[in-house]
Amino acid sequence: MKLRDYQEDCVAKLAKSKRGILKVPAGGGKTIIAAAAIARVLAKRSGPAKIHWMAATIDQVNQAKDAIRQFPEIRAGGTAIKVRTVDGTRFFDVNNCDLLVVDECHHAGAESWCDLIEAARNARWGLSATPFGIVEHAAKVKELFGGVVAEIGRESLVEDGHLCRGKVVWHRVKVPATVMDVVLMDAEESLLSQWVKLPPWVRYTITDSGEKEQNKEKRKEMENRCLFAALQNHISEDLMVEPGIALAREAVEAGGSVLILGRTVELCKKLKLGLDDLGCVVLSAKVPKKQRARMLDDLRSG
Repeated sequence: MKLRDYQEDCVAKLAKSKRGILKVPAGGGKTIIAAAAIARVLAKRSGPAKIHWMAATIDQVNQAKDAIRQFPEIRAGGTAIKVRTVDGTRFFDVNNCDLLVVDECHHAGAESWCDLIEAARNARWGLSATPFGIVEHAAKVKELFGGVVAEIGRESLVEDGHLCRGKVVWHRVKVPATVMDVVLMDAEESLLSQWVKLPPWVRYTITDSGEKEQNKEKRKEMENRCLFAALQNHISEDLMVEPGIALAREAVEAGGSVLILGRTVELCKKLKLGLDDLGCVVLSAKVPKKQRARMLDDLRSG
């Protein structure tokens, strides 16, 4: 596979590192760089290696597998790379692996990530556009990976024409006081009456959080606070629909393509209702891989 010059430079630096972070902005090719670096390391190795790749989402798992397939010499040499999400890493035996690759390594300070990464005693590579972006995790990320060994700045990629210059438009949504007053009137009745109307993932989160509290009163207080915050977000989403549709239409009328990243599938579906005449589609984790690829190709082609 033909890599860009800056990607080749990053591959060379990463391949020479036992531990280190690859810092490349979104769209810069972190995944393909890491796969190429693995191929480079294996080319100098005698025999197959035991490599695990840890990703944050199913999409990133599929992206990693696609990138690895671009380098058939990896499998030809007998190395089979295991790629899993964090939830699926119970299938990993990291204690004896030769290399652990961690995508979105800025999350590495989280307990669910940290324990597994620390168990990998040999080589560790972290991939992230913002490796130290989560302040409370920054020190741990540096401890686990040893700092940035290869990077390229977003501005350089924009100037070279590899990335476009983005425009950020903030549209702040404030929940009307009248709506929240109804909720605040009686925390017990008003909040809990909304319980069944909230998405299932909200209910699970509240239940799990509540079970960590031994004291009954504290648990009740936590349930109310979590539910209040969830309800506020739920209301805010509804208020985002109209301006979101307006911004999307404005961009399309100007001749552009539009990609909307919604916090929930429900929000995306509401936006779609107002954009159906423009050929809007909703892409979620439930969409089959081949259909997903076609949808993304359609977006790229305009």
